[in-house]
Amino acid sequence: MSEQQTIVVFAQDEATRDTLTQIGAQLPDVGITTTRGDLKAAQAHCLKHGAPDILIVDGGDCRHLDQELSELAQCCPPTMKLVVLGQHQDLNLYRRLIQMGVSDYHATPVDADALRLSLLALLARPAAAPLRRGRVIAVVGTGGGVGTSTVAANLAWLLAREHHQQVALFDLNTFHSAHPMLLGADYEPSQHSIFTDAERLDETLLGHAAHQLEDGLHLFYAQNGDLDTTQGLDVARSVAMVAGHYSTVVVDLPDLRDPAYRTLAAEADVCLMLHDHSLSALRLLNLWQHQPVSAHQRRLLVANQCRSKSSRVPETEMAMAAGIHSLMLLPFDAAAVIKSEQQGQALAQVGGKLARQLRKLTQAVMNGSASAPVKRSAA
Repeated sequence: MSEQQTIVVFAQDEATRDTLTQIGAQLPDVGITTTRGDLKAAQAHCLKHGAPDILIVDGGDCRHLDQELSELAQCCPPTMKLVVLGQHQDLNLYRRLIQMGVSDYHATPVDADALRLSLLALLARPAAAPLRRGRVIAVVGTGGGVGTSTVAANLAWLLAREHHQQVALFDLNTFHSAHPMLLGADYEPSQHSIFTDAERLDETLLGHAAHQLEDGLHLFYAQNGDLDTTQGLDVARSVAMVAGHYSTVVVDLPDLRDPAYRTLAAEADVCLMLHDHSLSALRLLNLWQHQPVSAHQRRLLVANQCRSKSSRVPETEMAMAAGIHSLMLLPFDAAAVIKSEQQGQALAQVGGKLARQLRKLTQAVMNGSASAPVKRSAA
């Protein structure tokens, strides 16, 4: 076997090629090449250059898929893994392709997380995650006051209200949670703590521990110093247990000083890092870039003009520190924040330019978008 495994992609859609390029950037020991083309172009490539370890081909409308795959098989060894993309979400088509020897099939537009996990499995690096577990999204702040709770609360609200997810919003601010206020709700005393009762978590205990903001959105938070420290508590395990009962878990991580928080951020399916163009954020992002993370994790870098419209550190320097470019900029919108507080509604609910960007961010999380890696010039 070659020292570096190779993946060659032939896809007709630009968005699909961009997604696969981003996935490949997170696999530094794998060589990935993306080209515009179809099954015929893939066949010509294999005849000229030989077959890669993994070939990803776009079958388009799948009308002549059987014939084209048979022709492709004539110039590819049976050891090559083949992933087919197509426009149809058809279980019978999937079963027929698997029976033919195709390694996997994904409908377009592709789900980046699902495709990433598929490739990891084909590369013999399966993600060790339970089958029936919701997606965990860690929203990490680079310091106090960067808007971590605001982004986490509104992301959870939008996922529940507009994307019909069953969402658990998990606040790890150990002394005081701002989430009830951010979502226009009163504080409610909790009868149980999921932080200390993780081993006994079931539907009944979750029902007692959750602040049920609405049918699809449940909030978990500590009150009055109930969780002064995570020492001795397996916070990542608590979140994983909660994820077994919800389709999505959004975790508000105020910072990464606590080792338990760093573990949780490293193991999350999606890590959304929020910065405010400050020197403190620059230093933390530089440190975080070198921390080990789960192979299946998707990382997003988001800039937030939470205090003013000016940026103290240029965006290019923030991107270099993090190793990835910012996915988007959340604008400064003091009027919307005031309106949200006065009306007792989520910021995303009252509208405005910040609410529009939060909706785009939520869509990016759902669609599998990722921050593009920074291309470093040779020293």
